[in-house]
Amino acid sequence: MKIRISKRNLTGWGVKFFTFHFSFFVLLGCNVHDPIYETAHPQHGKITLTTDWSKMGEGITKPASYTIEIGEHKATANADKHIIEHLFDAGIYRGYFYNTAEHITVSNGIATIGVMTRAASTIEALPGWFFSASDEVEIKKDTHHEFTTVMTQQIRQLNIELTVTDGDINNIELITASLSGVANSMNLKTNSYSGTGLKVIPLFIRNGNKLSASVRLIGLTTEKQELILDIHYKGGANQHIISDISPLLASFNNNDKYKPLGVTGNMEIFTAIGIESTIKGWAVQDEIASEIEPK
Repeated sequence: MKIRISKRNLTGWGVKFFTFHFSFFVLLGCNVHDPIYETAHPQHGKITLTTDWSKMGEGITKPASYTIEIGEHKATANADKHIIEHLFDAGIYRGYFYNTAEHITVSNGIATIGVMTRAASTIEALPGWFFSASDEVEIKKDTHHEFTTVMTQQIRQLNIELTVTDGDINNIELITASLSGVANSMNLKTNSYSGTGLKVIPLFIRNGNKLSASVRLIGLTTEKQELILDIHYKGGANQHIISDISPLLASFNNNDKYKPLGVTGNMEIFTAIGIESTIKGWAVQDEIASEIEPK
């Protein structure tokens, strides 16, 4: 059937009637149920991640890159703000974010410091600076999420300073030392630490009447922290000193690991046969100069 429309029929109410019916038929040809999407990925979610590096020790250089793990997805980012190209199914994911650091490996949310091959049960004394964050991430489809996570410094520097108050420090030929009760693993989700029967070797440096050493630790365990010194004198005598410094390190694992922790003591060294060396006056000091550059 053909519809013929003449000009004389399209005047006045005729025009209005025609316009109404024409619009009605056009609408019938449209699917009013077509959804309207907010993104180009309506069945998936996308993430822009921003990392906050504000809690970083003084003098430490921010890592050039870091790893992103969200669910099964793993990628490397080089900027504080990073658009993750991967599209995620809707759901709740565990996210791990961390940098690569010397002597530290990360697997299944566990960061582990290597044990030295040349010394049994002894962990590396100076691992690289390691930062991490772990968050639960909820992703919705047809959404571009923006998340911010705080990268926490997980390696804390411990500075030990002993002042020789009695005896001649120049009589000391060699000092070997160890600190027990140290952790070599950290659960990045729960912030818990583990390690059994492990120790670290502080290397003491003589400076005037002081002996100082620094180590970097991921954390301490519930075992006792004993500092053991073996002092070898030029005359051939040896001294063996054991100090329980656990109370001084009770707060070592707290959230201020970007701040170095220092312990000090006064040391009376060997002066005659049968007179043992002792360390007294142990104290906690927040600020002790370290012989080690932060890097």
